[in-house]
Amino acid sequence: LSHQHSTKEKRDRDRIDAIRRLKHINSDLMPNNASVLYLIGTMFYYRGTLTEAKKYLEMATQVDSTMTDGWIMLSMILITEAASARSEGEKLQKAHKNSKSRVSKINSFKTQLIHSNVPQALDALQRAASLLNASHKRIPSWIWNNIGSLRFNVGVMKGVESAYVSISQPLCIDPYTHTHTYTHTH
Repeated sequence: LSHQHSTKEKRDRDRIDAIRRLKHINSDLMPNNASVLYLIGTMFYYRGTLTEAKKYLEMATQVDSTMTDGWIMLSMILITEAASARSEGEKLQKAHKNSKSRVSKINSFKTQLIHSNVPQALDALQRAASLLNASHKRIPSWIWNNIGSLRFNVGVMKGVESAYVSISQPLCIDPYTHTHTYTHTH
């Protein structure tokens, strides 16, 4: 057990060191390089520091709006934040049944986070799907599944069915226009 703990600590130290080196590269050698910003964001993500990960991935996608992986990773972070906020809100309601005003204030913040993150996550995934589509690459079924689910959760019913149909169809449906665009060759 102590070996596993020390291995985990070493991995965490290695990640911190890698982030520090990447930040140095970003600030001194290659300022605002989308790939470096993306790497810093993913390192923070795997460290569990979602706020920092989101900040760097947002910068990466601003520098290079065609970075498919950046949009996908950003959507994962937004979904994770929304799911965590929802879960924490439910736990707070159960734990503090009698102190309604405090729970209400906390849940108001968490509800705002959920309502802002879910549409942003949908937009990020739709951008990634559009970029994959434009480059004639196959859009993974998990992306279509998440697009359908996020559309449903946001209340955008247009395109929910087409997103789910796209999972198993050889035709690609554009995530914004909902029109068939080409047949996959891969």
